[in-house]
Amino acid sequence: SGVSIPLSAQIAAVVIEYMKLINTMVPVDYDRIASLIEMGANNKFNPKIVEAFKMVRQEFDAITKVGG
Repeated sequence: SGVSIPLSAQIAAVVIEYMKLINTMVPVDYDRIASLIEMGANNKFNPKIVEAFKMVRQEFDAITKVGG
């Protein structure tokens, strides 16, 4: 419709997908989760947001690891 998706919503989409995957994948495979998100670049997610995710991925993993 000619209206672009706000940057905050694009970032949230990647975060929501990441959280969905870590909460449903048993055992949690952080490399597989990152791979699935990276595969979503260009069709599901903005590729620039995915590149930013790749740069901070280790921080995401560290925050979400139970007992870590």
